[in-house]
Amino acid sequence: RLARAKTLSLKLEDASHYDLLGVPKDASPDQVRQAFRGLARELHADVFARYALEDADRQMVQKVFIAVNKASEVLSDAAKRAEYDLSLQHGGAASAAGPAGAGMQIDQVFKAEKLVRDAVLLIRNNSGAAAKEKLDEALSITPDDPLARAAQAYAEYLAVQANGNAPQMAGRTREKLEAITADYEARDEPFVYLGRVY
Repeated sequence: RLARAKTLSLKLEDASHYDLLGVPKDASPDQVRQAFRGLARELHADVFARYALEDADRQMVQKVFIAVNKASEVLSDAAKRAEYDLSLQHGGAASAAGPAGAGMQIDQVFKAEKLVRDAVLLIRNNSGAAAKEKLDEALSITPDDPLARAAQAYAEYLAVQANGNAPQMAGRTREKLEAITADYEARDEPFVYLGRVY
């Protein structure tokens, strides 16, 4: 897995989103999702958590996963994909790590990941309000992170539940979590949150 991540990291500067996911330019949304899920199972940082990786390797794996996630996000959204394809046709930035790719400083992404991890721990302790603060900040950095969006929805639910108004909030939270879990299988937490709301 580490060798695969290293191979992909060498391609980040020149590879298009299609190349990175290993799908043709006419790939269907289902093909894009399947390719992403396969790479997510192989390259998600949590997969490497049990190994004692050096900092450089850990950062490289995270950078690759961020690029894969961004490629999936762009190619799964019809409007973003059309814009991306247009930029490729006109010689724009094709790389998964360039301006049309990750689009943000890696240290900011690491900060967002840490905020999400901290928030997930707070949620486990039923500290919805504190978790929501961290998730709001994380989502200001990585607004399309499905784990952060799911955790935020559940943290809001926990905060309302603490005030005794959970029944009114449960339906909206359930809808948000159902939408997120429909396209996201890399982590279990969104499914756990959905189960708790049910």
